[in-house]
Amino acid sequence: MPFVECVKGTAVESLLEQARCVLVLRGDGVVLLDETGASKWSGGMADLRLHRLKVGIPQPDHVLLAGEVRAGDEVLDCTLGRGHDALVLEHVAARVVGLEKSLPLYAWTSEGLKRRGSRIECVNADAREHLRALPPRSFDCVFFDPMFSKRAQAEEGFSAVRRHAEAAPVDDALLALARRVARRWVVMKAAPQATDLRRLGLDVLPFKRHSELRFGRIAGATRAP
Repeated sequence: MPFVECVKGTAVESLLEQARCVLVLRGDGVVLLDETGASKWSGGMADLRLHRLKVGIPQPDHVLLAGEVRAGDEVLDCTLGRGHDALVLEHVAARVVGLEKSLPLYAWTSEGLKRRGSRIECVNADAREHLRALPPRSFDCVFFDPMFSKRAQAEEGFSAVRRHAEAAPVDDALLALARRVARRWVVMKAAPQATDLRRLGLDVLPFKRHSELRFGRIAGATRAP
């Protein structure tokens, strides 16, 4: 990825004549700039979720519940995006690896997490290829949060994710690769109206009835009885 020094008097937007998007490293944060606009990386709702966990507010985090994530776990987030779920997983797990196929999103999020002091291992990779290369039972849990066709009340910055993220859905072959790698669970999010979870054979978890998200999971193919 080419690095360009800032030149006083030159608008950073002029760089879009040479590239589809630009990562702007500012003193107050990391900004992803494209022809649609600029989005500053932040912890977003992950910060609220982490606050609840740290102060002991009795409001369970569904990502942690779905994977039964506990201290000492190693988890793989196959759809890193802005890294919000990965930040929550990091609060409990011993190791978190996040895969992001989109180079703009990988650069944006990995730099934002680095500045935050996170220990999440960010990898610019296609999940299918990465999973295929991993040994069986490499992680306790594998997570997917694929792009939905619609997402209600999306927080600030999500439009940048939608513009640059991998849009391909999780299919049977990708799920099989994830199950081979998972020691415990493969967990996937879906929109409330989506049929993907049951179509792929995942058990839909009985979380909030009116939640904007549904969670499904399936045991790792090599899970011990």
